[in-house]
Parts: sequence; structure tokens; C-alpha cells
Amino acid sequence: TGPGRSRLEVGDDAVEVRMGWALSARIPRTAIVAARRAPAVRWAIGVHTTGGGSWIVNGATGRIVDLELDPPVPARAVGWPVRLRRLRLSANRPDELVAALARR
Repeated sequence: TGPGRSRLEVGDDAVEVRMGWALSARIPRTAIVAARRAPAVRWAIGVHTTGGGSWIVNGATGRIVDLELDPPVPARAVGWPVRLRRLRLSANRPDELVAALARR
């Protein structure tokens, strides 16, 4: 799950998130009820759950964006189907991502 197999693409209708084999999700933009900068995740890099449909997908400890999702979005995490309610992810340009998601 290195940079060559990870991506974040913001489209007109959806946001595609992939981190190698460990996580893949297509998030409809209509399901993103909030997008904001978040504090660094200093305790881990990779794909992790914090419970209750909340996941962290990060290749760096900083530059984190927090997405609040409603309704929950189907995804696959470490090979299993999950429902995302919240996704915190690292982005190269987090402020630009938040601004892009604010435009509908």
C-alpha cells in the first residue's frame, strides 16, 4: 500500500479513496455533510478503525482532513465490507481538498 497504489480523486459526483488492498471507497459528494481540517494522527500510519464506522486512512501523520458522512457509505477495509460514517485521511493539500468539497 505505497503511494503508487494509493489515491484520492475528487470528482463532480464522488470522491474515490484507495489505499492499496487495505481500503477502497467511493463516497458520493451528497453524503459528505462536513469536511474540515483535523489534528495530526501521530499514533499510526495506514488504515485503522476507531470504531462505530469511523476510519483513518493516512500515509502521513499530518495534513489530515476529517469527512463526516451521512448516510453511511459502503466501503471495503482490509478485505471486509464496512460502512463509513467518518473518514479521516491525509492529503497532500488538505486546505484545497476542504475547499473543493465545500463546492457542490
